[in-house]
Amino acid sequence: MAGTRLYSTEALHTMGGGNKEFIHKMCLIFIAIVPEGIDKIEMAWAVGDIKTVFQYAHKIKSNINHLGVVSIKEDLLKIEMMAREEKVDAILMDALILKVRNTIDEVVGQIKEDCGV
Repeated sequence: MAGTRLYSTEALHTMGGGNKEFIHKMCLIFIAIVPEGIDKIEMAWAVGDIKTVFQYAHKIKSNINHLGVVSIKEDLLKIEMMAREEKVDAILMDALILKVRNTIDEVVGQIKEDCGV
C-alpha cells in the first residue's frame, strides 16, 4: 500500500516515551480490537440496536485517537452522538459507518505492512 499513511504513532510515541516495543504492542492491540468494534457497530445497526452502536463507537474512539486516525475522528463522534441521543439519520449513519469501516480496513492494512504483521 503505497501513499499517505492514514495513521500516526506520534501520540503513542509520546505516551510510551519513545519505546518501540510499546508502540508495536499498541498497534497490534488496535488491529485486534478496532475492526471487531466496527463489526459490532455494523451488526448492531443492522438490527436497530442503537445502544450497542453507541457503546462500540465510544469504545473504539480512544484507539482511533491514540493512532492519530484523524480522517474519521469526527465521523465516529457523529455516530456516537446520534446513537447516544437516539436521533439517528439513517442515510447519514449508513454513510458514516461505511466510511469508518473502509478507513479502518485501510489503516489495518497499513499497520500490518509497516509492522510486518
